[in-house]
Amino acid sequence: MTKSLFQSIILSALLCFPAAAQAPTGTITGRVTDASGAAIPGAKITIEAERTGFKQTQTSGADGRFVQPSLLPTSYKVTAEKTGFSKFITTGIELDASQSVTVDVSMRVGDVTTVVEVTADIAQLKTETSSAATTITQRQILDLPTGRNPFSVALLTSGVIPGGGSTPWISGGRNATSEILIDGNTGIVPENNVSINDGGYTPIMDSIAEVTVIKNSLAAEYG
Repeated sequence: MTKSLFQSIILSALLCFPAAAQAPTGTITGRVTDASGAAIPGAKITIEAERTGFKQTQTSGADGRFVQPSLLPTSYKVTAEKTGFSKFITTGIELDASQSVTVDVSMRVGDVTTVVEVTADIAQLKTETSSAATTITQRQILDLPTGRNPFSVALLTSGVIPGGGSTPWISGGRNATSEILIDGNTGIVPENNVSINDGGYTPIMDSIAEVTVIKNSLAAEYG
């Protein structure tokens, strides 16, 4: 089964409730340049999910930039093509939920039949967001002793300690100020003579693709 068939859980330390419509998707962005660093507008950019083959295409803007939001967490390949330049391919771009990955595309002058292929660096620098986040993979979720509670894997992250309810204390914040998003929807029971940290639903372990713990500083969409 592919990642897209599973759920993603996001735990975040908040000072207030975020919008419940936050989706468990990521973004791939980048800039297309030539060997001198000058922008290349009008380059055809293809972003392909390596496991499913699903493709999305666009062209780079006047400043050479491209942005593809709303991508499901999985591994991607980015291809850049433009007449007068060699085709550029980057593979192995791992995208997690609520992550923004920057792919810098440097195209060489040459024949379009020539291909320059690069394998993405696993430790990609996240420069597009202020959030500090840690993602626990499906293998960790299934292999580690968690007591069949997917929320407990959040404790694998530094700065997270158990709280009194469904959500832990994150980065020094109170447990009642954190949130659980399951596939973009809140998992917290609306406050009605109970604490806001009471969860209304706990997914079964085998349905989880990944758990992302977002710590300070949070991106704007969460506050």
